[in-house]
Amino acid sequence: MDHFGKTYEQINQMWNSNEKYLKLQEEMASFYVFDDKNCLIESRTPEKAKEMFVYNKLGMLRFILRFDINNQPEIVEYSTYNQWGEVSAKGFSKNKAHLDIEWLRSVADSAAITDLNESVTMQTSISNVSIKPALNGKIVETMVKNSSNRFECFDSSCVSSMDKVVEKSSLFRKPDGSNCYLHMEREYLGTQLQSIIYPFTYNDKITKLNYKYNRQGLVSSIWIDENKLAEFEYTASGNLSNETFFNSSEENLKRTYEYNSSGMLSTQDDCFMQESLSYSKNGYECEKDFYDTSISMTKFVPKWHEKCDIRSLAVTQEIFSERLDNLDEMEADYLLNLLVHHGFLDQDFRVVKNLSLSEALIKLPLNINEHSINKIICLLNEHFPHTSFGHKYSYGANSELVNSKYFLGKLIFGKLIY
Repeated sequence: MDHFGKTYEQINQMWNSNEKYLKLQEEMASFYVFDDKNCLIESRTPEKAKEMFVYNKLGMLRFILRFDINNQPEIVEYSTYNQWGEVSAKGFSKNKAHLDIEWLRSVADSAAITDLNESVTMQTSISNVSIKPALNGKIVETMVKNSSNRFECFDSSCVSSMDKVVEKSSLFRKPDGSNCYLHMEREYLGTQLQSIIYPFTYNDKITKLNYKYNRQGLVSSIWIDENKLAEFEYTASGNLSNETFFNSSEENLKRTYEYNSSGMLSTQDDCFMQESLSYSKNGYECEKDFYDTSISMTKFVPKWHEKCDIRSLAVTQEIFSERLDNLDEMEADYLLNLLVHHGFLDQDFRVVKNLSLSEALIKLPLNINEHSINKIICLLNEHFPHTSFGHKYSYGANSELVNSKYFLGKLIFGKLIY
């Protein structure tokens, strides 16, 4: 609550001067350092701890020195390049002699990496790129070897003159010594992908996906032989309006999309869930024809209950006793039957109507205080599948997010972000 009622400038000053928040930033925040060429040279995040990046004189990334949670260098990753500026080899080393940032900077422009190759713990990836005039493209061959578990992989990719992968094959050597070979092909007509042949079978046949396009040049359907897998429809501006996924059962999954006048997604609807998005203008909600990209509300309406086992939606005495403190079985049974009497539950104790705070204060016993009523309302909302839920957002003068509230039905909970 320290941020409540403060402006963005006051909050920013607090985070940069208060010892408590400075310590919190050290533990939870992400920091990035760039050099005069705008290249990232150091980063520190809660997930990856500290990392330092070393580039050669051409601006190509050569080394990444990673640190552990105790801020000690742990591993170095390296990359080398061929005459076309493409990565020709990658690897890593845990040799302590290679974990010196100054030494890495001194060898960043060296073509050879023989010193790193002497490392005991090493993974190496070597790529060879050969230009094929007859193919009008190139072939990229990559070999990956990990000496720690004796795993090897050989990969070959055939790339067209339009930089499209038209054929790819991989040979894996498993830890038990056996090999696994995979081969994939792609067919193009100009820049449009026509088909993909995968290295596995479908109905005892080689799997080949075929793509069809509409007049807009967008994918209209995907087929396997004579079986249609998916179908797509678009608006005049090229936004996806409908997609249908076909399966072996009688019911297919169909999802529809709607957009506002600015072309931004406003509704996504299928048989499981309906999601709606509301946008704001300068941080304030508006109903006009112009919107900015700030989302003022996300709302979800579940529809999955229509196809589920409705017995799982029943409210039991055990659930009431568990969620409401100091409530015995007799009181829970009385409360359940009272909710049935007032029409909030049916005879099988399934929720059929929302319970509001004002109704609860009138119809529930006087010994049920407002805190317990809110717990009952939340409990019924959880078991009432028609209840909508989502988030509402507010923005400051600089379009920064200053407040987010979660709502469930008509009940709006406290602020999540200040």
